[in-house]
Amino acid sequence: MTRTAWSTVLSLTCAAISGCAGVSRMEEAQTAYDAGDYDRAIQWSSLSIDNGEAGGYLLRGKSYEKKGDPLKAVADYDHARQEAPDQGEPALREAKCYLSVGRPADAEATIAGAIKTGSTVYSLRDQLLVHAMHGEIQLAVGDFPRANDSFGEALKVARLSKPLEAEAATGIVHYNQSRTNFELGAYRRARESFQAYLGIRESAGGVDPQDLYTLAVLHFLCEDIVSSRKVAAGLGPDLKSRLDAILSGDTFSVGALYDFKQKQKDGENRKDSE
Repeated sequence: MTRTAWSTVLSLTCAAISGCAGVSRMEEAQTAYDAGDYDRAIQWSSLSIDNGEAGGYLLRGKSYEKKGDPLKAVADYDHARQEAPDQGEPALREAKCYLSVGRPADAEATIAGAIKTGSTVYSLRDQLLVHAMHGEIQLAVGDFPRANDSFGEALKVARLSKPLEAEAATGIVHYNQSRTNFELGAYRRARESFQAYLGIRESAGGVDPQDLYTLAVLHFLCEDIVSSRKVAAGLGPDLKSRLDAILSGDTFSVGALYDFKQKQKDGENRKDSE
């Protein structure tokens, strides 16, 4: 046995048997998780669960999720939901895990339950996020009308708080509603939602050129060629060339554009949830 492994065994044994003074089991688990040592995080969070400490199931579930074992994570998230019914994170993570293994019906059932029970106990931010997740699940299965409604419910919550209304998470909801409006053929609403998303992005420090390209395309779809060309004037040569091809009628693929941007948004969401 290596010195590191032996040290881990000794420290875990000490914590389990004698309740050594100093940092708690949960603190050890969190430190290991933050360092990317998910096996050790699982060991410490398991000890914290045995000791009745709050938060152990959630952290162990996150560790299993990081290790690529979403169904073990689901079991822990279910316990975490019972342990802390006023927190939305366990339900959100559980739903994401179900989606990752191709079980959207279970994901929707999880979120529908969270919406029902959390409307009076969740923070406004968690209420927004569960409605937004509901929409993302519906978007994933191509149910654009219901997804659009769910994103609308999320935005109703956001409007109850000025700080929340300006958060990046709310920007993602506007972006996703732009996508559903586009899929439903409501191009003017898609543009309006996208402009709301851009407003939040600008406040956060800047807009990606790809976003401006998307806006120009949406202007084109709304038959606002003047606005489309105005945005195009500020684009780099490659994006401007692609937009010119659309404006000339040579090519058109907005759906692929949204798919590309959605992958970027998913990456940002994963970073935010870590």
